[in-house]
Amino acid sequence: MPSPPMRVAHVDDDADLRLLVRHVLEAIAGCEVASCGSGREALSVIPGFRPDLILIDALMPDMDGLQTVRALRERMSLDDVSVVFATGLDDEDSLASLRTESDALIAKPFDALALAGRLGEIRGR
Repeated sequence: MPSPPMRVAHVDDDADLRLLVRHVLEAIAGCEVASCGSGREALSVIPGFRPDLILIDALMPDMDGLQTVRALRERMSLDDVSVVFATGLDDEDSLASLRTESDALIAKPFDALALAGRLGEIRGR
């Protein structure tokens, strides 16, 4: 019996990128995707969606990715959820902070077509 589709929560303030990532993950990789445009939206959507993996932009206005992940950890267990930050940051202090709260980092800009395979590797599928 085939494994159920990977459930991915994608959080990014860039609407065009959310649309592209959703299309690639759903149409090419067969994932179920919940897209959120802000950290606050993620806090209301993710607990009910119950993702296998959260792909989250590190830099967003209002509530950044790190703040969002920390707030999610206060509201629910993320023990079985892979957390991946997408970031254009390159300073070691910022990257070190992100690494402490995640399973992996993906540099922005990233190849959307290669994204599904990379997320599958991170998730162990």
